[in-house]
Amino acid sequence: SATTRRRPSSSSLPLSWNARRLEHSPSFTFSQLNNYDDDNNESEEEEEENFPMDNMTNAVFACQYLYNSYNSSPGRLSYLQGLTHLVTLDLRHYATDAFLVLISGTNPITLTSTSCSSDNSTELLPNLQAISMIQSHQITDQGLYHLSLGSYRAQHLQYIDITLCRNTTYTGTFPLRDNLTHLKVLRRQPKWLDGIFLTPFGKPPLNPTEDEPEEEDLYYDVHQADRIEKHIYYADGTFQFERETQSAGYVADLFDIPNEKDNGTASKQQELHHLGDKLQYNNFDVQPGWPDWSRYYYRPGVALVRLPDVLTTSTSTSNGDTTTATTNQTATVQSVLVLQNLRGMKPPTQPINLTSISTGSHPYHSIPLGQSRYFLNHTTPISQDEIDQYIHNPHQSSSSPEITMITKMKKIPLVVDDEEGGENNVMPPNDLVERNREFCKQMVQVDKRMTYLGSSMEEYLHELLL
Repeated sequence: SATTRRRPSSSSLPLSWNARRLEHSPSFTFSQLNNYDDDNNESEEEEEENFPMDNMTNAVFACQYLYNSYNSSPGRLSYLQGLTHLVTLDLRHYATDAFLVLISGTNPITLTSTSCSSDNSTELLPNLQAISMIQSHQITDQGLYHLSLGSYRAQHLQYIDITLCRNTTYTGTFPLRDNLTHLKVLRRQPKWLDGIFLTPFGKPPLNPTEDEPEEEDLYYDVHQADRIEKHIYYADGTFQFERETQSAGYVADLFDIPNEKDNGTASKQQELHHLGDKLQYNNFDVQPGWPDWSRYYYRPGVALVRLPDVLTTSTSTSNGDTTTATTNQTATVQSVLVLQNLRGMKPPTQPINLTSISTGSHPYHSIPLGQSRYFLNHTTPISQDEIDQYIHNPHQSSSSPEITMITKMKKIPLVVDDEEGGENNVMPPNDLVERNREFCKQMVQVDKRMTYLGSSMEEYLHELLL
């Protein structure tokens, strides 16, 4: 009978075995190491002899494995020093500050190594052009600072993805922007959140027609086409809204919201399709009776759900001198659901079955594109009269049911693919970044004075709005 050989654990695999598979399979992930049977593997000696380290240009692996292996065996440093042709590196989930310090050349051990390159630089991975560290919770602003150091990084690094690296901040990105002269994309959010979102929250017309009710109330019908208000979000989380106040700033926090499983099976394609955020305005006007520091700690949040793209077809007819031509044009409509609680600042975080929304069995599916609907306790639709009553009586008991506004927004993409398969136009104008930089400088000073309060300032404002 056949015998099953024990698969090697990731911690016991020779580093060259890992790297050889990476070279031949760029999509190879660290988690796949345990899924390989080593019946057909070559010996460790043969792997070492045949592996061409200098030829690797694209790799997906865990720096945690590399760094821990290096700590236990200093000779492993020569492996990293051999990756002189590496241009693309995916470290999702596993990137650490320690690894960024190591490859920056500022690590004491790399500085004293005798096997460094012949020039005066101790940077590792000198030709690195793109690095992804999605959902790496051991990355902080200190790690980003070390990533910004060195002449090789300044010359070559063009793309950085720190999406859902929640221990980094917008402030921590400024060394990258300032020192990396060829940086093209600094990503702090998934690509599906880049774009121009068409919201129904614009001001009513100055001269309303008979078909459009005048704004006589605090609440008015925002479902009119001419009341579209554009919200623009860029790859680094910078945003700008088409209004006068609370109109610019950046995404201060972004986090994954677990979803309901479909009959117990996880949907890998829907990963990171349901997120919560926290917005930081750089032009928030302090409300009457609020403390001055609320300008820096008013951070409202919403939940965001990615919806499947919809392919639409339109027909146009043109008449010539003797013939009539009909042309069919297809277009892809991208949209998202935005969920916002009517009380407080925190976003709704209840799980959602994303598949049921796509297939039409979820009550959110029926929300028309470009409109808002309201739900009691997230699932029960409520009428306009109930909404009016709720808005006119905002100071209800804490036991009052939660009402959520859910808006289905069309999104116009910002991205324009270039000839090399990259991205253009996804980064914000420099003036928006500089306004955020100035705000961040002020906020750092306020943080120093308010340290004793910690995160309670946000919580205080949240309670104030309940």
